[in-house]
Amino acid sequence: MPLIDEGKKAPAFSLNGSGRERRTASPTTRAGRSCSYFYPKDDTPGCTKESCAFRDNLPKFKKSKAAIFGVSILDEASKKRVRRRSST
Repeated sequence: MPLIDEGKKAPAFSLNGSGRERRTASPTTRAGRSCSYFYPKDDTPGCTKESCAFRDNLPKFKKSKAAIFGVSILDEASKKRVRRRSST
């Protein structure tokens, strides 16, 4: 897939969410803006710090009605383990 120039609309994409739900975003179906960040591995210090920074700034993103997508190559089972640990 080619890189996207800053300020340009991203192509449509679909990914499995952390709860196995399918998440779809496209320039014609999503309202507002979106921000995607990519990280290599779940539950590592650097990736956790990055994710927490997005979480901590959610109120700022909500003002512009932006959806946040964190994307990694790991499977849904990995996401579920992280979510389970972080909720205890």
